[in-house]
Amino acid sequence: IIADVVPARQRGTYMGIMGGVFALSSVAGPLLGGWFTDGIGWRWGLWMNIPLGILAIASAAFFLRLPKTAKRKTRFDGYGMVLMALASTGLVLVSTWAGTKYDWDSLTIILLIVGTVVAAVLFVIREHYASEPIMPLHLFKQLNFNLTTGAGLITGIAMFGTLAYLPTYLQMVTGEIGRASCRDRV
Repeated sequence: IIADVVPARQRGTYMGIMGGVFALSSVAGPLLGGWFTDGIGWRWGLWMNIPLGILAIASAAFFLRLPKTAKRKTRFDGYGMVLMALASTGLVLVSTWAGTKYDWDSLTIILLIVGTVVAAVLFVIREHYASEPIMPLHLFKQLNFNLTTGAGLITGIAMFGTLAYLPTYLQMVTGEIGRASCRDRV
């Protein structure tokens, strides 16, 4: 929405505001979730999304005025999407199963690695020749794109890795999370 409504020179300001809202919600969301779980029940953490979602959709429908643009027919890159899905799925399965469910030198993992690499190479070739690619390869020639993509990758790994790992570590290794609520219920 910001890319469609806000001029390019002002997008950084609006994206900064959105980043601040995301940072605040990343901290406030788990705190509210914990408060709901210990108080009125964990289901309220899910049920409250329905009225908030309806409010957001209604606000966008009534207040958002997108600029009129000429309609042009776009070509759907289905092959690119399938190849990207195969490469992504293979990468996730290798990183999840290798060394735990299957040995690294098992046929399943080796075939998944080969399939992931083949799908990724075919995806790059497909995107090179597609008239409207999912991921335009010319972007990778721009230094700003590469730097911001790399910074976003590192930030995402750090943030989501911490959000996923830290609660599990605290609960399973140190026993810190849930100790008070377990005592209260016993």
